[in-house]
Amino acid sequence: MADLHPVVIRSLSVAAPSRIRTNDELRGRHPELVVSRPGESTLGQILSNTESQPEMATIDASIVPYLNDPFRGVTERRVLEPGEGSIDLEVRAGAEAIARAGLEPGDIDLLISVGFLPDNVGIGNAVHVAKQLGLQGGGFNLESACAGPLTALQTASALVRAGEYERVLITISCSYSRYAREDDTLSWFLGDAGGAFIVSRGTVGAQWLSGYTMHTADTCGSWYYQLELDDDDAPARVMRAHPQTGRILRKTVQKHLLRCCRGAVANAGLTLDDIDFFVFHTPTAWFAEFCVDALGIDPAKTATVYQYYANVGPALTPTNLHYAAYTKRIQPGDRVLIYGPGSVSAAAAVILRWGEVGLGEPPAGMDYCS
Repeated sequence: MADLHPVVIRSLSVAAPSRIRTNDELRGRHPELVVSRPGESTLGQILSNTESQPEMATIDASIVPYLNDPFRGVTERRVLEPGEGSIDLEVRAGAEAIARAGLEPGDIDLLISVGFLPDNVGIGNAVHVAKQLGLQGGGFNLESACAGPLTALQTASALVRAGEYERVLITISCSYSRYAREDDTLSWFLGDAGGAFIVSRGTVGAQWLSGYTMHTADTCGSWYYQLELDDDDAPARVMRAHPQTGRILRKTVQKHLLRCCRGAVANAGLTLDDIDFFVFHTPTAWFAEFCVDALGIDPAKTATVYQYYANVGPALTPTNLHYAAYTKRIQPGDRVLIYGPGSVSAAAAVILRWGEVGLGEPPAGMDYCS
């Protein structure tokens, strides 16, 4: 059997649209939705703590401070401009990740694109991203909703470890604003962003220690997309939520978190006490607090940039990790656990030993140190 190769993350970058949609903007355009009782809006029905059950106690307690806020803790969200797409976000993030790793496009052996959703119906973003970046190697699409980045990291790490490829570029994008109508309050906690990693053979970077994943079939039916006519009477994909979505997610969220995090530390021969920092996918303003309470960890061991992005789906993983590393909350040698849940897809956790990772700059207009 051939020797396995050491695997590291060499670089990490993020991208976001320049356009910012503020709460004041939404208040001005949709005053009737803002003044409605919080529990009557789509967002209010989904992100609530009604009909609580014992397994929902921790998440329901975390929601309480936000129940009277029609925006549920969101202050601003980045959204794509007309003519801009998720491919653009992946290309920007990918180009910077390649540069920060000290590489050229021709050095990349494989591209894995995690585009949710891709710009084109039926065809993923990978081939378009590869073309624009000038890549010469292989490329494919990988979709696992919000767990996509961690699933891609696990896939890339396994391929590099086995010797199939030496350098893999993972690009990630989320374009929720394209698929949620602004006059549906569901869109108010959604935004757009992207990110990218270089996974390669070597010892300089963030070392892969372990991973754990599970499917989330117990959330089937919670979120879905359907064809509807847009304002120009053209067919459009629209994101919708089932009336029971909030209850389904609250009932399953802690189970997924505990199983994945405990599984990842067990696979690494560690315990949660051995983890120096936690990076959580934060689809809501209170999700990090919920994870802290559910796992019984120190709140100082995690951080989130939800306040800058809102819910940007799979892009939350690179953006939160980038924020923690860029602001030096993560130091070389730290063991970092990253958790990402995906509805109607998968949930996953990975553990890295942080090292010298080439970091891209924050998107324009974001002052992480303020």
